Amino acid sequence: MRCWFGGRVGTCTAVLAGAVIAAVVFSSVWAQPAAAPPPETLLPANAAVYLGFDGSNAHWESFKKTAAYEALYESGLADVGMKVVGWALARGGPQAEVIGAAVRSVLDNGLSVAFTAGEPGSQPAPWAAVVAHRNAALREPVAAMLKSAAQGAFDFQVVERSGRSILLGTHRANPALTIGLWTEGPHLVLVGGFNAVESGLKVATGAAPNITSDGLWAKVRQQRGFEVTTACWLNLETLAKQFGPMPLPLPPRPNSGAPVTVADVLRALRVDNVRSITTAMGYKGKAIWTETTIDVPGEKRGLLALLGERPLSESDFPPLPAGASSLLVSRLDWSRGASEVLEIVRSVAGIASPDGEQQFERQLRSLNDALQFDLKTELFGALGDVTAFYGDPNAGLFGLGIGLAISVRNAQTLRQTVDVITQHIAQAGGPNLVVDTSKRRGRMVTSLQFTGTPFTVAYTVDSDWFVLGLSPQAVEAFLLRKDGKLPRWEMSEEVRQAVLEVPQGYSAISISDPRPTIQAMIGMAPFLINVVRAALATPNNLRGAPVPPRAPAVELPISPADIPPAELVTRPLFANVSVRTVSEDGIRWVSRTSLPAIPLLPSVGGGGSVAAVGVLTALLLPAVQQARQAARRTASKNNLKQLGLAMHNFHEVYRHFPQGTVPNAQLPPHKRLSWVVPMLPFLDRARLFEQIDRNAAWDAPANQRFARMGIEPLWNPGMPDSTRFTRDGFATTHYVGIAGVGKDAATLPVGHKRAGVFGYDRKLRIRDVLDGTSNTIAITEASKVGPWAQGGPVTIRALTTKPYING
Repeated sequence: MRCWFGGRVGTCTAVLAGAVIAAVVFSSVWAQPAAAPPPETLLPANAAVYLGFDGSNAHWESFKKTAAYEALYESGLADVGMKVVGWALARGGPQAEVIGAAVRSVLDNGLSVAFTAGEPGSQPAPWAAVVAHRNAALREPVAAMLKSAAQGAFDFQVVERSGRSILLGTHRANPALTIGLWTEGPHLVLVGGFNAVESGLKVATGAAPNITSDGLWAKVRQQRGFEVTTACWLNLETLAKQFGPMPLPLPPRPNSGAPVTVADVLRALRVDNVRSITTAMGYKGKAIWTETTIDVPGEKRGLLALLGERPLSESDFPPLPAGASSLLVSRLDWSRGASEVLEIVRSVAGIASPDGEQQFERQLRSLNDALQFDLKTELFGALGDVTAFYGDPNAGLFGLGIGLAISVRNAQTLRQTVDVITQHIAQAGGPNLVVDTSKRRGRMVTSLQFTGTPFTVAYTVDSDWFVLGLSPQAVEAFLLRKDGKLPRWEMSEEVRQAVLEVPQGYSAISISDPRPTIQAMIGMAPFLINVVRAALATPNNLRGAPVPPRAPAVELPISPADIPPAELVTRPLFANVSVRTVSEDGIRWVSRTSLPAIPLLPSVGGGGSVAAVGVLTALLLPAVQQARQAARRTASKNNLKQLGLAMHNFHEVYRHFPQGTVPNAQLPPHKRLSWVVPMLPFLDRARLFEQIDRNAAWDAPANQRFARMGIEPLWNPGMPDSTRFTRDGFATTHYVGIAGVGKDAATLPVGHKRAGVFGYDRKLRIRDVLDGTSNTIAITEASKVGPWAQGGPVTIRALTTKPYING
């Protein structure tokens, strides 16, 4: 499969993830190339949301020039990954394989999605169009999926309109809500929403403008100095125009009595001047290039006010640790940001209730009084506008030395405020929190250790910096670097050259090197493969003597020898650089990457990479568990087959199926032996059957030793080991017989319409099973378990509560 998404997805992440999921419905086979209208000509104008992914086929030659291609494909690492993906899909069954083929096809050929709120100036009538590029061959499978997903809410019919054969779905309760599916050349088109089919056809036939007439189209698709492969936008200005006048279910404004509208809420959130968010991704030489822009002219308000506008230089950086391969340094205006957040809360409170603003002011005063300082001026106002988040390869277990440094505007005020905050934390933590303060390098360093946790959070307020670390050593090392006693980070020539390629005058910069992470991952890959192998092969622990695994062996498709050398993968890679610039027109992020770095943790030498690998391992284990669970499900089905075969073999010998309890008129059903006992010879347990006293109660002294013996086919591998024995030590069964429907089902005579296969004294023959034994449930898995030897409700169950699932 040839595919690559370059750069940081940024704003497109949610849209792109949803589009890939939607793509499963639209493609699963290869389509033959044909003369095709450009997919964008099938998308509506005035689109509030747009995603266009061209498909890897369209840009494969450019991708082959990138460092990512050399690292992943020429090294053979991509082939290893595809083997694992193919193996996982194959184990998921035919449906999973179809889904895999669908994703492959959409990644190869592309997908376009657009959502519009309707015609400008009219009542909102939202509808969406999805175009799966070159997937017309899937019309019939997708049609079947649509009908199934609609669950009767839509009436479907095939109609001929505008020279197209369309599967039209009309909502039964609201006929204006329609779904349409048709082919446009080699493309598959799906529309849905209010009057979606009519509107979609107007676009497809040229009777209505398409998305290329949007001003944003040229912005994300124009020549930008790099080859665009994926573009998306969120047009907030369009949404505000369409939905802004819409009233909300809130009390009217106290003074005017006017309803509260969507536009009022946008103003309260201080985002009413944000026009759009756009992202374009693609290739530029060896780099993966991403540009994201927030179009917000003039004053930046709300949370955007936090983003400082002053340019940042290397001299503004705090003394970062030498060797740090991951860092983020940004202008952040904490004082203005805090003011904006407080204003947002005040405005929202005013909308929520008539005296909301007054209540907020009272609560804010009460909070400041309780804290013994003013949040706005004595905390955020004392902070400067440079913030750095970095990884320290020299501090912390396994390199987990993560640090935070914020420049200080008023050190004395901030120090007093932070000390008060520490006192409040200490009071709240009680005896579970140990606070220690010591003088290190002429400054006071405070450590907070919660009992039972592996980390000690430490901080200090220097004359220039507030520093927070996951260990006192990380904080002390920062002070040593500031004093010139330890070397500090300097921009390498490689990074310096990369910075020259991105926009200058930046107010934030992120630098991350993916190579240490990749090296650690590949170095640990053989170990992880062996761990997964052991997890897939290890049987559940059983009480007593070792028992062979019940689940069939699950073999991985790769071995440690398949992993390429780390140097081969990392050789073409280089450091990733991203910058943010703020101007009168908006805010812009530009990224130049070789491979996207793992965003969960900084790549701090080998240690941070090990931590990232640990995170990946944690993500991998659920998949391993799913594979094991699939194997256990198969093993449980095999147990049921074995029990069913034993039932029929019993019938061949005795001309009837076993009774629900071993006949014994002297004992009530719950004291008798269960139907499992006469089945033992047919489960390869003839010796056990001969030793049981079948005239005594199941828990009689003569039978207790045998009732404590576990019987493998009676244990569901998917159930916890703790359910295999009762507290008294009796072995259980995870499978029970079906008595029928109703509380008296076990006592009903043969032939009764509510009688099941098992009754306390009922002898059922094959000819009595009128629906046929292949259509009748005799034995099922159970979640409420009991001793296998005990008769009565423990081992046969009546269905009494609809929908007749009683554990």
